[in-house]
Amino acid sequence: MDSKIRTQTIEFLRGLNDEDLAELFYEAMAFRNRYRHHEDGDFWNEVYVIGIAYHAKGEAAELLALATAHESSDSLSEEDKISGPLQEGQCDICKTLVKATTKIAKCPVCGAEVGCT
Repeated sequence: MDSKIRTQTIEFLRGLNDEDLAELFYEAMAFRNRYRHHEDGDFWNEVYVIGIAYHAKGEAAELLALATAHESSDSLSEEDKISGPLQEGQCDICKTLVKATTKIAKCPVCGAEVGCT
């Protein structure tokens, strides 16, 4: 990668709030995701996600996937976006732990609606 383009890309990404960063990442990486469904109903997915790790001395890191607002969420104001991902929840479908800027998030793994508190 050209060093000038790399530097510009890094600067651009640094300037994004978490909601916009997640939206951009998921849109850019969608083509890499793999979904395998079988006739018997079994499936496996391999999905790229962006996450936040919490780690304290002597404990295993806790990873939460950075989620975007679900379509059913109220529109986010720029102030809400700047506040960062203050909401957390767990997807009822795939059990992914998520962190989001909204009370209703879109699970980055399966796309389900996730209630956050």
